[in-house]
Amino acid sequence: MSSFDLTSSFNKKDPIEARFHPLTAGQVISITHSLSDPLAATVAKIGPELLVQLARSDQKLPFKEGDQILIKRWDENRTVYYWQTNVAKISGQGYLTFSSPGTGMTVQQRKAHRVSAAIPLSFTIIDAADAQLNGEKVPEIMSQNISVGGLFFEQGLLLTVGDKLEIQFNMPSSEVVHAVGWVVRCEPISVDERSLHSVAIEFLQIDEMDQFRLLESLVELQNPSH
Repeated sequence: MSSFDLTSSFNKKDPIEARFHPLTAGQVISITHSLSDPLAATVAKIGPELLVQLARSDQKLPFKEGDQILIKRWDENRTVYYWQTNVAKISGQGYLTFSSPGTGMTVQQRKAHRVSAAIPLSFTIIDAADAQLNGEKVPEIMSQNISVGGLFFEQGLLLTVGDKLEIQFNMPSSEVVHAVGWVVRCEPISVDERSLHSVAIEFLQIDEMDQFRLLESLVELQNPSH
């Protein structure tokens, strides 16, 4: 990835007013430098500048103060928001400050809310706080619910917020969808006297065609033909 290219990814782009509307504290965002994969972060504070905290404070940053980056956020209605801004300050404990952008951009896709559906999936841990988990593969499990922004499932491994997973879905249409997501919540539960963990995932990367396949499947699950 040599530059940011929004024109090739979406059919409809509408400029919105400046600053970081409609971000709020606690929301998940991804941060992308022109030559790097996205980093997961959480909004800490919004003012004249934007303060965020990286999911993994020990990550090596692919950018420095003054560099241009792209911030991305999407919601449950599949509205995608972008902000192009600059790194104003890099602080300790994974905190980053970004200067206020001159413009923002929103992309409205078809709506597909979160669906309670058991969809077969498998995942590989590609970047974990516990390095011993890197490369660990979890074979077929079932989703509890899923949307174009993320999913929820139950499994046995103890994951950490910020761990990055490569996920493969086997959709009802027999198509396979791939995505990269990060853990935003992992809590211990007991299911049929088994100790498991409920895991909430927010997607960081998903190919445009895979997004379309996932969206089509969710629309079908919401509106099954009779």
